[in-house]
Amino acid sequence: MTHKKPTKEKKTKHSSQAKQNSHSQSQNNEGKEGQSNGSAKSAAPNPGDHSAGAQPINNVQPEYPLSAQEQSREGNVTAVCDILANGKPAHCKILKVRGGHDFAESAMDFLENSPVRYQPAVVNGQAVIEHNHVLHIDFVLTDGMD
Repeated sequence: MTHKKPTKEKKTKHSSQAKQNSHSQSQNNEGKEGQSNGSAKSAAPNPGDHSAGAQPINNVQPEYPLSAQEQSREGNVTAVCDILANGKPAHCKILKVRGGHDFAESAMDFLENSPVRYQPAVVNGQAVIEHNHVLHIDFVLTDGMD
């Protein structure tokens, strides 16, 4: 027996996790060489430096594919993107998809065309591009009780 609810009651939960060892860290640290005055203290990273954030900062959610809603399908997508200094994801590629190709299409549209923004990486107090940031997007049907 299939129990269908109106589309409005189905919500998308979006979660993402940053890859802890970003391949971009060596590129983001340009200009740090030559800043040491010989003390061990100056070689330590600036405590304000950080990699790009894992969660969207503006609560934008991807569209849940209609066909997946109708079939009560859930899924997830793993993508890799550059996070620009303004927090926008760019140059995204899908690494893995579970649940159906429609989830991959929705995730790519979300990452490339929506107003979603992530906390950008910061080096020496300046927002910088972080390359190869891994994002996980989960598509989960809920009963509207959140």
